[in-house]
Amino acid sequence: MGDFWHGLFKVAELTTIMRQKDVPFARLLNRLRLRSKGSQLRRGDIDTLRQRETGEETSDLHIYAKKDDVYAHNIERLKQLDPDFVTMYAQDFSFEKKTGKFKRLDGHLGNATHTNLEETVK
Repeated sequence: MGDFWHGLFKVAELTTIMRQKDVPFARLLNRLRLRSKGSQLRRGDIDTLRQRETGEETSDLHIYAKKDDVYAHNIERLKQLDPDFVTMYAQDFSFEKKTGKFKRLDGHLGNATHTNLEETVK
């Protein structure tokens, strides 16, 4: 079958920082992005980050180290926007070769827990 995507795309490396005009702070953010798990932050980086804390509630971007913290923050923001939000539950299907149709499965596929797929969407 070959590589379907071959030749359709070109690599574009973005080298200019457009959203962060404070160059030292932009470099700090890149160090955070590229650092390996468990490596120590520079003392100056920690001090700089602490100076940026305001303690105020804002709708600006929030950065969390854990997915559960992101989820909790997003749910709180959602409740503030609309306390009557709806929860939709994922439905898993399996293709049956015999019938040529999809059959709904009970529960969730076991390997879905090792992906970024959510079992519910609010």
